[in-house]
Amino acid sequence: MGELMSSLPSQDEDTDKVKEKVDSTIYIKDILDTFKDSINTLSATEKAQLEAIKDMRIHMMLDEENSNMNMDFLLDFKNVSDLQNIKEKVELASKLQEKKSDTKTNLENHEVKYEFKKKSFARKVTMKKMSTEEQEAFDKQQENNQMFMSGSMYSLIYHFPRKIKSTSLAGAKISQNGKTLSYSIAMDEIIQDPKVLDFTVKFK
Repeated sequence: MGELMSSLPSQDEDTDKVKEKVDSTIYIKDILDTFKDSINTLSATEKAQLEAIKDMRIHMMLDEENSNMNMDFLLDFKNVSDLQNIKEKVELASKLQEKKSDTKTNLENHEVKYEFKKKSFARKVTMKKMSTEEQEAFDKQQENNQMFMSGSMYSLIYHFPRKIKSTSLAGAKISQNGKTLSYSIAMDEIIQDPKVLDFTVKFK
């Protein structure tokens, strides 16, 4: 988020004010414990959504002086199926961290599924069927977000327990130890076609 922060005009006219520095970890389960009485009034579906992110952690680093801002969303998982709808989980955790009352996630026109086997890994995007009303709402949402996404890069980093033999993702970088795959792409390209991030990995 550093590039976005540095591009915003300064609202602080007091040049003597000490620039803020933050390095902290937020535990979602602590937030859920704080608001457990309110959570008890939610529907079963909403409770299940919160239960799915209770073990997530958010590591935030902010350095105003150097225009650096990073937020890492951390979730340990035992099975790759735990990563289904991970984008929605991150968005929900972010809203909880910001103490927003509206925890409904944004509309998405696709789903991401993962498959992990002994000799291979696959990330597959499936486009959703949307009603006319949903499509119109999605298009408006994308238009409103365009100013933040334009010029932004989206990065994927996967750490595997086995060495990578090959990948279908052209331009991806493999680490020296052969177990980490990283790839960056312009956010605009993903918006136009989410399936550009379909790929497979084969292990040695």
